[in-house]
Amino acid sequence: MIEMGKNLTSALQFKLPIFGDAGVGKTTLTHRYLHGLFKQSYHGTIGVDFFLKRFVIDGKNISLQIWDFAGEAKFRFLLPGIIKGAHGTIFMFDLTRYVTFENLTNWLGVFNKTNETQDQKVPALLVGSKTDLEGLRTVPSKEGKK
Repeated sequence: MIEMGKNLTSALQFKLPIFGDAGVGKTTLTHRYLHGLFKQSYHGTIGVDFFLKRFVIDGKNISLQIWDFAGEAKFRFLLPGIIKGAHGTIFMFDLTRYVTFENLTNWLGVFNKTNETQDQKVPALLVGSKTDLEGLRTVPSKEGKK
């Protein structure tokens, strides 16, 4: 790990936005990754939250910028600026709310449209959250794997 206060001017920087409807678990996933903690309480993201994870791989300083985007439609105007310069992205849906799976089409549409204008090829990861709530699941495994 990098020591606090160490000069990171030579760090490789990567931008990773996370998209999905409100309440699918974007912030929870981010906090779990950064701090190893599961937060029981929920408070919606307003606009976008920005997190930074620093680490070393093969002797190289890495700076991972995680952009946790709010899922509400009123913040969608921010999407092109958030997508611009992304090195990868995560699209999330809630396995217990089928509509969040259906809405991935909208998220992917905006993402692809923005990438076309910027001539970017960005790897994407699809994440289904709340796997611990198996009894409430509404997105079948087969459908999620398509």
